[in-house]
Amino acid sequence: MSSLCYRELVQRRLAVWQTGVELKLARAREQEGLVLAVARCLSATAWPYRLVLDEDMGAVFVVASGKEARTQQCAALRQALAARFAVDETGPRWCLRVEGRDGAGRSCRVLLEEDGHGF
Repeated sequence: MSSLCYRELVQRRLAVWQTGVELKLARAREQEGLVLAVARCLSATAWPYRLVLDEDMGAVFVVASGKEARTQQCAALRQALAARFAVDETGPRWCLRVEGRDGAGRSCRVLLEEDGHGF
């Protein structure tokens, strides 16, 4: 194996990684307005939350469990968010998908924290 062949493989691999990073960064930029708006809406509720990013730079708001029953808390979160956003229950239980109403396809998730995993 020649060093040129090895170097070409390294360059190709790096180019693929760089493209992936650039795509994730572009997604993060596109999502920023929606994420900030959802954060403002969640800040108006009684429950603390934290924002995390998944491996694809998707925003996930993790809301602390309240004293209410989980079904009541989820319904209250859905109601608060639905005033400004399109909200669907998708994925695992206690997870909401929040989308802007502009049709641009931007979305994030709101997840109720599991019992016993408080802040």
